[in-house]
Amino acid sequence: MAVSLTLRDHGTRASARRTLIKTRTPGAAPTALLLAAICLLAAPHGAAQPEVPVSVASAEAREIRRVVGMTGTVTSPRSARLSPATSGQVHELHVDVGAVVSSGDILIELDPELAQLQLASDEARVQQGRRALEDARRRLREAAELVPQASIAESTVRDQP
Repeated sequence: MAVSLTLRDHGTRASARRTLIKTRTPGAAPTALLLAAICLLAAPHGAAQPEVPVSVASAEAREIRRVVGMTGTVTSPRSARLSPATSGQVHELHVDVGAVVSSGDILIELDPELAQLQLASDEARVQQGRRALEDARRRLREAAELVPQASIAESTVRDQP
């Protein structure tokens, strides 16, 4: 049923005039009566208020879709921890989180600059070691030449590696 209500204030008591129109919608009458009661209770007492027209819409049968908002964490039943064989900063990432990968796929590239600097430093140390070895061999040859002249003890030369 559809109901139209008009509120009027008569002194200190509020009253409502109801007009009921029959429709095919079941359950509209209780809704209209509830709305009328709310309007009566909400009407201010005391000073006269102007009439306020109120209308109620007919109820319609519709599908109610339930939506449940949730928060949580989704975890995969399988995972793997990855770490490169060497340390360094990641230069490029070739896969996204959660992507399916196969054996042999390139996942990340490390920044080659740090490795190149380390290589240059290691090569410099190797060169320094070669120079120190050459210098030690030269000093040993010189010491071996001084043994026949008895300038140094033979044990000094013999105990050298």
